[in-house]
Amino acid sequence: MYVEATTPTSMTNGWPSDWIDRVPPPDGCTLGAKPLSIAPNLFMVACTYPDNDPAHRQQVVATYQAKLQAAGFTLDTSGDSSATPPEEAPVSLVKGSIKVNVIPNGAPDGMAISATQGE
Repeated sequence: MYVEATTPTSMTNGWPSDWIDRVPPPDGCTLGAKPLSIAPNLFMVACTYPDNDPAHRQQVVATYQAKLQAAGFTLDTSGDSSATPPEEAPVSLVKGSIKVNVIPNGAPDGMAISATQGE
């Protein structure tokens, strides 16, 4: 299997420009320098937390979830994360054909964000 990952060519404040109108960027963390774009309909990015305070990290994730919901995304509860501690549980949200996954501990010292747009 061969997968080619590239860095998006155009960025808006650290967020892929072609996604800025589809998925809002997070606040309260520092976006990684190189988001990966695997295909025109998928990207992944890491966002480093400002400190090691677990409560603050949870707040960053909760604030981003609220921002996505304010942009029209709804919580996707089809997955089962009941065995995962709440502070580590992934959050999935959908809006039409767009799905956003937020993994609170998915990056070194930060959360991982992925977005896909299906047909």
